[in-house]
Amino acid sequence: MIWVDVISRTLIAPEDLPIGIATALLGGVFFIFMMKRG
Repeated sequence: MIWVDVISRTLIAPEDLPIGIATALLGGVFFIFMMKRG
């Protein structure tokens, strides 16, 4: 969670991206990867 917060703060430098959006994006990519893999 800490890394997601750091990424969300540095991705759009002057603005703050909500942590839920960043977590959903990363989690969605991970979920699709796991579904394709197994």
